[in-house]
Parts: sequence; C-alpha cells; structure tokens
Amino acid sequence: MSAKKKNKPVEPQSQAKLPDFSLPGQLESGNRLFWMLAAFLLLALIVFFRKFIFDSQAIMLGSDMITQGLQTRKIGIEAILEGKGYPLWNPLSFCGLPYAGGLTGPLYFPLTLLYFIMPLFRAIGWTFLLMMLAGGMFCYLWIRELGLSKVAAALCAVMFTFTGWVASG
Repeated sequence: MSAKKKNKPVEPQSQAKLPDFSLPGQLESGNRLFWMLAAFLLLALIVFFRKFIFDSQAIMLGSDMITQGLQTRKIGIEAILEGKGYPLWNPLSFCGLPYAGGLTGPLYFPLTLLYFIMPLFRAIGWTFLLMMLAGGMFCYLWIRELGLSKVAAALCAVMFTFTGWVASG
C-alpha cells in the first residue's frame, strides 16, 4: 500500500501593496493643496483658452450662443443701460417670448456685472472661464465635505472642470 500524501493547507498569499496616495508633507498641512489646485486650474484654463485670453478680438461662442444667447443678453443689457430695466418681452426669439422665461442667460448672477464693464462678447467668454474655475474649486470643497481625501477631491475638481459638459460651455 502506498502512503497517502497529506495536502498541506494553502497559506494565503501576501496581499499586493496598494499604491500610496498620501501627499507630501508640504501639501498636507493647511490649505496649500487647495491653493496649488487653484493655481493649476487657472494655468490649465489659460492654456485651454489662450486664443480667447490673448486676442482681444477673439470670441468664445458656440452655435447656441451665436444664434440666440448673445442677442438675448444684448437686449437685456441695452434696456438696462437705457434705464428701462430688464425687458418684459423679447421680440427677436421665435415670434416673441417673455424675456425672463425665454433662455435669457444669467439675469441675476453676480458675473453678469461683467456685461456692463466690457464688450458683451468678451464678458460672456470671461464668465465661462471664471465659472469653470469656480466650479472646479467648489467641487474640491464639496468632495472634501463628503469626507474623501484631498487627493480624491483634487482629482474630482480637475475632472469636473474639464469634463465635456462644462468645458463645451
């Protein structure tokens, strides 16, 4: 008779080491990562919108903005500058629409003030750029509020800022 071999119990293999996502000590303290992220996003947006930023005649408009957004905003800004307040009716959209209900743009948004201090076609572009920066930074703060790490929050902020939905304006 042959002796039966006893199978030894299989020992668990050592777990593969997970990558270390901790930040360098300089970035871990205080709000340094927040400000570094803000600087990175600003630099990335300057590169992304360089043609618009460095050419004072460049316009940042997609097809929707050219066909309706610019004209609709112009009606409102001109009415305010003439002392009439926001118009009640927009005769240029379709067969006419109530102004406040017809895709007028950011009526009561703080960055609308840019429309009064620079040419409208430039102010719209700067509004897009500043909103992308603010959106990324608020995304970072929100992710941190949810309890995720600073690295995760920074990654989410960059992804949100440059996602197609946001970056296409």
